[in-house]
Amino acid sequence: MRPFNPARQLPCLCRLFFCAVVFFGASFVFAQSASEYGEAAIAAKYLQWVQQQCADGHYKEAEKALIRAGDYASFSSDLSYLYAEVQIVLSRPRRQILASLNLAIATDRWNYYTDSDARLLKTKILLALMYYDEALAETERLPASEKKEEIRLFALSQLRNNEIFRLNAEKALYVYPKNRDIISLVFNYAARLETIEPQDYILISRLLKQINSLLEIDEDLIFTIAPFMPDIEEAARLLQSRRASSVNGSPKDALPVLLNLGVINEDTAIEELFSPQEERVQKNGVLPANFALPPSFAGNSSFIDKKDLLSVFKLLRTDRAREQFLGRLAYYNGLIAQDHNNDGIFELIGEYQSGLPCTIINDRDQDGRANLTVNCMAGLPVNAFIYTDEADDGFETGIVPSITPDFNYMRLDYEVYPSVKTAFFHGSSYFFRPEDFYYEPFHFEELCSQGGTVFPEINPEEDIPGERSLFSFAYIIERPSREFKGGIESIRLLDGIILQARETLDGKTVSETEFVSGRPRFQKIDSDRDGRMETIRHFKQNIEGNTLQSGGYYFTEIMPIEYIESDWDGDGNYEKQ
Repeated sequence: MRPFNPARQLPCLCRLFFCAVVFFGASFVFAQSASEYGEAAIAAKYLQWVQQQCADGHYKEAEKALIRAGDYASFSSDLSYLYAEVQIVLSRPRRQILASLNLAIATDRWNYYTDSDARLLKTKILLALMYYDEALAETERLPASEKKEEIRLFALSQLRNNEIFRLNAEKALYVYPKNRDIISLVFNYAARLETIEPQDYILISRLLKQINSLLEIDEDLIFTIAPFMPDIEEAARLLQSRRASSVNGSPKDALPVLLNLGVINEDTAIEELFSPQEERVQKNGVLPANFALPPSFAGNSSFIDKKDLLSVFKLLRTDRAREQFLGRLAYYNGLIAQDHNNDGIFELIGEYQSGLPCTIINDRDQDGRANLTVNCMAGLPVNAFIYTDEADDGFETGIVPSITPDFNYMRLDYEVYPSVKTAFFHGSSYFFRPEDFYYEPFHFEELCSQGGTVFPEINPEEDIPGERSLFSFAYIIERPSREFKGGIESIRLLDGIILQARETLDGKTVSETEFVSGRPRFQKIDSDRDGRMETIRHFKQNIEGNTLQSGGYYFTEIMPIEYIESDWDGDGNYEKQ
């Protein structure tokens, strides 16, 4: 037998080692690829199933499936994009929708939808959230299209840069002369101008020369165009023709122009303004659907835009018509809404019963979730719900949420508006002395400057109260006991300084804590529930990290104990432990 020679066998060993490395490396790569392929296949199955559910109109089931498919979102941008579309249909908060679209774009793994689809939908959400500069920046990443020009013009119209808007409108109309939304945007822009400049007049005149072709695109454009037509009789004739041919009658936002040009009389305008009519879907094709009314509003079919209400009243020429109008308003049952920035999304909605506001909703940031809900009695606010950033219900779940342990809103109960009597926030109850703490998110102004019916106007200088404000003004705070399960801790304060804390369980006092300069000094405890405070805890005083005006550490952490004394035998002598 030939003796073993390492030098002679080394090349063979190297080749064997190399083959092993290649084999195991290839196996690892194949296994990883197979794993990725498997994950992508599962994501595709989810996508196919959800698409079918959407086609059948089962959007809530689709949403639940997409939530379960969240683990596979990193393998499919299509899942995140479809989730955004489902959220829009279900009127979920727009910031959640934006987060889904951002995830889809960042993942960048498309099979069914495209990156352009996601970016286009993203720009619409940005417009609804009033992020106009961001929407303009996002349009630069989109390929040329009519929808891109619509979005660009809408954002520019909201930024109120007339010269840039006019230049872009001229270019857009040159490329897309029959785009309904672009034409409508131009006329809406002109309607907001206090004075029409010569350049604006040239642009409008150019469109008016094509009025016949414009009405072939959409006959309802006459309601927007008519106020700019120099021939009033021709405008009235076209309006009358459109009104006669419409099965559903004229939209309420057309009533002012119809009344002003004499197409309808005052009685008809008043009757149609206050009659029930479904007009809740956003008409501007640039933005997503306008807003979803909360469930408690769902059965309310009478809806009026405040702008239309005031416009019709100003056009009434007879005392008899004004009295009739104010009489209908005084007994109105339905909704009145306000669009502050004229972007087609209502930020403020009031529900009225017999001419008095009973519920007010404010979606200040237009994210599709109420920031504030105020409930009224006899027209005066009785409580307010302020939804915090952690809340995910708001518009979708209703006006007054049930009292649940998650405490994702602040509730204020009024003594006499705007004086707050009690507040509830993060599981704690705050009690205020009369006329000591105020929160006035709205002031009320008479509609039509007469008649007694009022509408809430937002106080922009009124900040949303935080925990520090509640702590500063409260004279008693109650919260669940951290030490005695099922117990209640009542904290007494003076000018934001804690004086005493008492804990009760089953109606019996089990703990009393004394404070000095807002810091806990010692605590008496009834550990065995016999009615006698047999234990005294003494707390350390050199504690850093106050988060509130006083006693911040006490509110956020269990106070460090310096030493404990107890008198278990009841002889009056406390032994140090």
